[in-house]
Order: sequence, then structure tokens, then C-alpha cells
Amino acid sequence: MDRSLKTEKGDSALNDVQLLGLLIQMPQGSRASFDKRTHRRVWRRTTRLTYYYAAAQLLEKQDPEEVTEEVLAHLEAAQSAMRYAWGSSELSRLAASRPVELDDKTQLGLQTIFNEKRYTEISESPLGDLSSEEKLKVIDELGRQALTEIYRQLILGVISELWVEYLTSMEALRVSIGLEAYAQRDPLVQYKNRAFEMFRELLDNTRTGVVTRMFIYRPRDMSSVQTSVSSPQPEPPVLVAEAPQASPTEPEEKKKGKRKRRRRRRR
Repeated sequence: MDRSLKTEKGDSALNDVQLLGLLIQMPQGSRASFDKRTHRRVWRRTTRLTYYYAAAQLLEKQDPEEVTEEVLAHLEAAQSAMRYAWGSSELSRLAASRPVELDDKTQLGLQTIFNEKRYTEISESPLGDLSSEEKLKVIDELGRQALTEIYRQLILGVISELWVEYLTSMEALRVSIGLEAYAQRDPLVQYKNRAFEMFRELLDNTRTGVVTRMFIYRPRDMSSVQTSVSSPQPEPPVLVAEAPQASPTEPEEKKKGKRKRRRRRRR
């Protein structure tokens, strides 16, 4: 790969860090495709350039086991960073909330990281009043719960997408399997073999889809992964008994009766 590119500060060649930065910042393109489920045209994001040759040059003289360890360490560090980022965001949002106002799952997690005595002490205090060490524990627990919910949504989404494609392929196989008889092959045996291969491919694609998306997936509905806070219950209104209206006294009733009689006589 040609590294003799001019930088902004001079004519020196690009180093590995600058080169990787340029490769990562390459824009992605979009491609129109046909959705089998909705029968509509959809746009999918695609990478315009691939860097297999550049990656092969970087990994040419390295031991495969070392590369595997480095990749696993990088993924674990990325997962820890995501966990801390989600936890910090949740703690900032819930800084004014008390543990007793959080949902049952979050309360159970906080009871796990704190002992019973300490949780009782902080249950009525805002989370923002905790010490720095305790805040780190809360961040780790909130991040763990957020990532768990995100991974659950991701797994369900991948399974739903691939399962529909699998059922569509199985239906097409059922319709076309009768043609195997023209090739002097048993359609039933061929159907079993291909169905087994398709199911095994479904499992492999599910694992691959989850692993490749788990570090870039962002939930559409943020409220589904955020900790819910119960609003304080309003105090019940005080009911004041109304004083009963005084009934007219007997002399007044008699007076009204006499007046009505006089009016009738005049008529």
C-alpha cells in the first residue's frame, strides 16, 4: 500500500495510526435490495472498500495465537467500555432518584452489590449522594443491566430475521424437491439432507449475526433499556363532610301552606 501521501504539516509519509484512521473514516455506500418478507425495495448500507490485503500485511509476521488473544482482549475491553458508558449515562439520569423509586430488577441488583445494612441506609437517599467508590459499583451494575437488555433485543431481532428467511427457504425447498426424482434420487432423502444443512446454517448465521452486531447495535426504543423510575404517589385528598342543610322549621312550612291556599282562593 502506498504510504507516500502528503500530510497537512509536511511531506512525511503516514504512519500506521494515521493510515488506520484514514481507512476507518472512509464513507459507506448504500445499495438497493428486495425484501422477501415485505416485497418492497429497501436500502442497505454497504462498505465501499475492503481492506483484506492491508490487514494481511499487518498480520503477516504475527503468531495466530497472539492475534487471537489480542482480538479477544480487544473485544473484552470494548465490552467493558460499553458497560461503563451505559452505566454512567444511567447514573447521570438517575442521580436525583432514590433506590426505593427504581424498578424491582434494579433494586435487586443494588441489594446484591451492597450489603443489607448499607442498602437500607442509602435506600432513601439520592444516588448522586453516594461516595465515588459506591458510584462505580452502581455504574457497573446499571451498565450490566442495560447491556443485558440490549443483547436480549439483539438476539431476538437476529432470530426473527433469520427464522423468516429459513421458513421461506424451506417452503421453496418443499415445492421444488420433487424434481430430484428426475435425477434418479429419492426426494424424501434429499429433503431431509438439505433441511438438516439449512438448519445447521441457520444456527451458524445466528451466532455470527449476534457477534458481529453486538458491538455496533443501538436500540431504537431507548426507554426499553433504561431503568424505570416510579413517580411518588400523590397523597389522597382529604374528604370534608358537608354540613347538612337545615330543614325548614315547622312554623315556616305552615306559613307557606297558608300562602298557597290564599292564592288558590283568589283564583
